[in-house]
Amino acid sequence: MDTGKRSNIEAILPLTELQQGMLIHHLSNPLQDEGFLHVGFRLKGSLNIKYFKNAWELAVERHQVLRSSVHWENIRAPVQLIRGVNETNWTILDWTDINLTEQSIRIEALKSTQKGLGMDFKQNPLLNFHLIKMGNDEFFFLWPCHHLLLDGWSSSNIVKDVCSFYEALCKGTSTELKTLPSLKTYYAWLKNKEQKGAASFWSNYFEGYSKSHLFTRVNVPTRSDGNIMEFISLSETESKKITEKARANFVSVNTLIQGAWSLLLSAYFNAGNVVFGTSVSGRSNDFPNMDLLTGMFMNILPVSSIIDKHCSLKDWLQSFQKRQVACLQYEETTATEIVSQLSKNKGGAMFDSLLVFENFPWKDLKCGDVEISDYGSGVTSNYPITLIIVPQAQIKFKFIFSTDQLDERTKNWIISNWTRVLKLILSEEVSHVHEVLDGVEIYHHDDSEQKGIKTPKIEALSVNYVAPRNEIEHQLVNIWENLFGIDKVGVKDNYFELGGKSIMAIQMFALIESKLGARLPLTTLLFSPTIEQIGVLLTKKNKSELRNWKFIVPLRTNGSEKPLFCVHGGEGHVLFYKLLPKYLGRDRPVYLLQPKGIDGEGTMHESIEAMSREYLSEILEIQGDGPYNIMFFCYSALAIEMALLLQGMGKQVNLIIVDSTAQSPAKVSQRSFRLRVKNYLLKIRHAPIMTLKSSIVYRYRQLLEPIYIALTQDKSTVTLTKIRKHLDYVHGQYVWKKIDSPITLVLTEKEPTENREEKIRLWEYWTNSKVKVYYNTGNHLNLFDEPHVRLLAKTVDEVCV
Repeated sequence: MDTGKRSNIEAILPLTELQQGMLIHHLSNPLQDEGFLHVGFRLKGSLNIKYFKNAWELAVERHQVLRSSVHWENIRAPVQLIRGVNETNWTILDWTDINLTEQSIRIEALKSTQKGLGMDFKQNPLLNFHLIKMGNDEFFFLWPCHHLLLDGWSSSNIVKDVCSFYEALCKGTSTELKTLPSLKTYYAWLKNKEQKGAASFWSNYFEGYSKSHLFTRVNVPTRSDGNIMEFISLSETESKKITEKARANFVSVNTLIQGAWSLLLSAYFNAGNVVFGTSVSGRSNDFPNMDLLTGMFMNILPVSSIIDKHCSLKDWLQSFQKRQVACLQYEETTATEIVSQLSKNKGGAMFDSLLVFENFPWKDLKCGDVEISDYGSGVTSNYPITLIIVPQAQIKFKFIFSTDQLDERTKNWIISNWTRVLKLILSEEVSHVHEVLDGVEIYHHDDSEQKGIKTPKIEALSVNYVAPRNEIEHQLVNIWENLFGIDKVGVKDNYFELGGKSIMAIQMFALIESKLGARLPLTTLLFSPTIEQIGVLLTKKNKSELRNWKFIVPLRTNGSEKPLFCVHGGEGHVLFYKLLPKYLGRDRPVYLLQPKGIDGEGTMHESIEAMSREYLSEILEIQGDGPYNIMFFCYSALAIEMALLLQGMGKQVNLIIVDSTAQSPAKVSQRSFRLRVKNYLLKIRHAPIMTLKSSIVYRYRQLLEPIYIALTQDKSTVTLTKIRKHLDYVHGQYVWKKIDSPITLVLTEKEPTENREEKIRLWEYWTNSKVKVYYNTGNHLNLFDEPHVRLLAKTVDEVCV
């Protein structure tokens, strides 16, 4: 039983479209996870390490995002879970005997190592901290985190609060910070927020839009992973001139630089209308204290720039800014929703360059007597070109060029002409748009690189090409060929092997919805990365995936082996099975069974018999002939009844019972008080932590949970408590009977020998066949968690038929 794992969940939140895209990128290519970030800064002064760690603990308590995890494997759409209690993990290092050069090398090596280890989104992903002593009264703090959960604005807010907490601890005073609303409240507000006019706004915004102007992949290596970074720093005088020029034209510095980028793209493509992406903070709304809330709220919006060559530079910039300010009222709009308004868009990416203006609030801080400096968090992107603007006294431009999407010639042209465009805009002699464009070096496109056209077609990567065989596959192939710029995409070609990006996936599913009328979640690609597999879903041939099941939760539907059906535990939910398919054989389909009423709707089953009949009705729809592999954990009466029903149909069943007991012939509940005390003492001796934890959870549920429910009226807790009590009741009412089916019994090594022997004896009593026993590491509470689940999956693979 997944005891107590849901009792401390504060909220279950959806992932935004952008977050889902990052999750897909992370899962499909963990070694090139561009979302992985390192927040780092230096601390100078007499740092009290104890207070610094305590300050972070207070920040974890204040900011729900730091207590977040992400889950996706056994649910229709990925979610973010907020938990009530989490522990921080600290690594303290002393490098005081190492010179500065070696320290810098080691910091980069540590960053590389942390990125290589990856980010486990299911286990406190934001709570691993490194504090390194660099010298007398000098430290370096390193915090591995991920853009999926945290944007730059949020990470700076958290560090500011840590400083406030630290200073208060040093002074022995309390900290008065503004109240943060819960993330659940914000998402509820966002869901109910009226988006009147959004569709018509974006449709009007792209009026005149006809086609995308994208960078070609001519002379780009077929396989080249990685990025090249180029830096341009302006002098203080030049930076001041940009600020003064923006002020003189009544526009922001951000508008001036976006305008410059628009003109550069216009010159490169020789186009009068260009589109690029820009990041927005997601904090322009009127939600209370939105500027203090932490999480992943940023979004990427398209910037459509109409180039009027005959317009004065001042008027053009002001018109450009007016259009962009209007976009901010719809900054939560998803890429799918925007693309759906572009009826003329036949496919292909809308833009492939990104502008990031680092405008999150940050200045060097002081924590008591400790100064913080050199703060940095990094930027993530998988676009061919990303330009990051750092607006300091000396404005810095950081270019990130994707080596597998952009050729050297284009990169060099962009670098040399970027400074040229800026100088022309700042020049007193330039007053019109055409004067800027006339001063830019002409980019001479090759014959295969026609101006203004889409990416030239290249051959598909699949050696074993398979052509589309029906209308749906033909339409999917057409979408993919336009998106990738590839000739002859085969239905068995893998999306990720073709170079598919997470952002491109958003547009792909938008096109599928508009052209085929079917909406699929982004995570579909994780399990169905080919046209053939997506086509099966769309034609509903795979009925287990699209059928509206009452009890079945499809976890993995593909595979030639007989499926594994995993039945819920005594608490009703199935979340604890989430890691199991990861380590099972890839050809083994996996389905979960959850009880009636788990969604808060409908009545629950009146008996184990009724439950078993309905569960089997759906199992038999998926698998017509036996034997049936059915796994049970901590709800064992179902195993007996389902085996009896299948036995009556003349079908065979392979029962896999995981660390669960069977009923005593004399009923376990009638055991003497002395035997129960003896059993408890045995558990305390062999597994004290697990036993005490189970006892605390039991007492909480008996004494405190009813009070909590009465006070809070928390609907999810009410539903789960109701389900748990009802399942316990019908389990107790069931009359056990002997079966003829063989049983595989998986027990834990840490359990007292007497208890294990009793479980074996009881299961041998209830079956007239064999009981085969396997032993697993871990204990009853963690055997479905890492690393114990690996051995469990190996056992299951071995015993499944």
